[in-house]
Amino acid sequence: MSRCICLLFLLMCALSAAQAQGSRERSAASYVERGNGWLNKGELERAIDDYSLAIVFDGGHAGAYHNRGLARLRKDDLDGALQDFDRSLELNPRLAMALLGRGLARCGKGEIAAGLADFNRAAVVA
Repeated sequence: MSRCICLLFLLMCALSAAQAQGSRERSAASYVERGNGWLNKGELERAIDDYSLAIVFDGGHAGAYHNRGLARLRKDDLDGALQDFDRSLELNPRLAMALLGRGLARCGKGEIAAGLADFNRAAVVA
């Protein structure tokens, strides 16, 4: 009997963990969506805050890093944008939009050859 209780307990823990993960992913998606709204309105700090919250909930969300990079790029925070685009590309190396964003940030920093390389790579993966 105690073995059945143990197995039931383990099953309940596994289900609870799966539900929590799904909830975290839904929360991340909600923050990305809200951040997109702020970005479209030009509210860059609010967008960055929401993308950062999305990353807290789902650190593997390449889109959240990409979008935060866009907001930082629009704020002329080129170093922050580069960090976000790099992380986005670590998570999804074929994300052409992140390559384009990184290319723009690199060109903005005067790294023209590296920026052009990103633009060329984006054309290949798109």
